[in-house]
Amino acid sequence: MCQTDQICSHGTYPRKVFHGCSAHRISIPIRIPRYLCENPECTVCTFSVLPPNVLRYSRFVWPSLFALCKIHADGTTVYRLARHVWNVGRGVIIRAKAYLDQAEAWTIGLHQELCNGSLGHSLERMVKLVVGKIGLIEMVHRWYRHRYPARF
Repeated sequence: MCQTDQICSHGTYPRKVFHGCSAHRISIPIRIPRYLCENPECTVCTFSVLPPNVLRYSRFVWPSLFALCKIHADGTTVYRLARHVWNVGRGVIIRAKAYLDQAEAWTIGLHQELCNGSLGHSLERMVKLVVGKIGLIEMVHRWYRHRYPARF
């Protein structure tokens, strides 16, 4: 994005995300706004602005991914998570777990870089420490540049 303020609304699109704590897991349909950049020199024609905690290219929000990881760590099988807890296909859970594993490995590296190589924290704690050092927006931008380098 070119960071211009020359934008206009370009509609919305539906997206279903999984949200909830350990007691209540629900699928919520949300409308994501699309915008059009009116700067003729911009390489990005349209873009979305996601609500807080909604992840790009994933059907889970961050708290739900953390809940998924915790339940899986407690010994619940992927099949049970898919059929009886989240009521989705097994592949959705496997992809979400892989996404979280990649995010954790990347966060460990970033945490070590910014916090003098210290280890021993949970993923949630490392995220809080990194956000405290560089800010949430910068962390999110670094993650998406790392995860999807061809799109930036």
